Amino acid sequence: MRVLISNSVSRGLRWDQAYVAKVMQRNKIQTRDELSKRFPQLSRTSVYRVFNSDWSGNATHTMIQAVALALNVDAQRLIEHVKQSAGDHG
Repeated sequence: MRVLISNSVSRGLRWDQAYVAKVMQRNKIQTRDELSKRFPQLSRTSVYRVFNSDWSGNATHTMIQAVALALNVDAQRLIEHVKQSAGDHG
């Protein structure tokens, strides 16, 4: 089953670039294309939509779960946890 995501990304969810890069390196994945080829359930379009070439980018709930399952990592570790200020209501 391929994971397809909607055109919209979840506002405020960002990949933890340093952690994602480390996980990709550990799994010998250097590019977004390699990620989508290694795990066919992650569509190439979806991978390119949510990841920049340095593994930063806007994450979606669906893709976070799919990447966590594919790479056998904790989904919570894949995303940045940024506290919103009291005046930030999204």
